[in-house]
Amino acid sequence: MDIVVKEIERRERFSIIEVKINTVGSSVGVSFLLLCSLRQLVIERGGYRYIVKIEEQPKRGQMLIAFHRSPTEELALLGKKFSAITAKDAVIDLEQFAEICAKMK
Repeated sequence: MDIVVKEIERRERFSIIEVKINTVGSSVGVSFLLLCSLRQLVIERGGYRYIVKIEEQPKRGQMLIAFHRSPTEELALLGKKFSAITAKDAVIDLEQFAEICAKMK
């Protein structure tokens, strides 16, 4: 499995992430590698616990990741791309992956 996860743009409350898969492994492995990479980025960006991701934005192979401290935080405050998303459906609690990510190091 050869995957490159790269932050290509940084804003105060969100980042644009580029994901390049050079060699595919198992889909579960790819998913956990991506989640753990995002979790590490979120920790480095200020200890956020929650994210909302919009895949294939702003273009194919990229994703827009917004950082949240609360699962009920108003997404529309982050801009119009997030205004159509409801927090209940889209917020990911990255702490649920902490144990798995600790084992991947």
